[in-house]
Amino acid sequence: MKKLMFGLLSLLFFVNLGGAKNPKDYTFYDDLDPAARKEFADAWLSAGKAFHDAGKAKKAKASFLFTYYLYPMGDSSVEACDLIKKNFKETYTYNADKFFSYYMTHGKSLMDAKKKLNNFLMALEVKPGDPNANFAAAKAYYEMGDTEKAKSYLKTAIENGLDPETLPSEFQALTQ
Repeated sequence: MKKLMFGLLSLLFFVNLGGAKNPKDYTFYDDLDPAARKEFADAWLSAGKAFHDAGKAKKAKASFLFTYYLYPMGDSSVEACDLIKKNFKETYTYNADKFFSYYMTHGKSLMDAKKKLNNFLMALEVKPGDPNANFAAAKAYYEMGDTEKAKSYLKTAIENGLDPETLPSEFQALTQ
């Protein structure tokens, strides 16, 4: 059974996510919304454990790093960081401000609305009430034509301190 699990996880590692060669290459993650990132992070953690049990240390470490960078605020990331520390004597810690800043800055630099949105939603995983992240998500939804979700995120942004008087006219119309 263990060999079958290892084989399946290896297939996942090499086929589905094999395009990501460097765990720190955040651009690979732009197509993934927070739920998908969390799910893949859990899968990478399982893969890392299987690789570790099979004596594949480099692949185990890489899998644990993918877990960390995919969804750094999750339980699987905490476990992966503990395993990296225990087995590889390296320390990785979650820094909310660092990741929030990255998601916001990177999201703003992207042209594709869906990729922007995924980054802004990740920022909201870190700081759900942040007015700027909520407004950025509202703008991305608006750009994608989803005015209902744009209104919802805009409302949350205003409730958390965004001044509605400073909004561009198309967004002021959404508040009414």
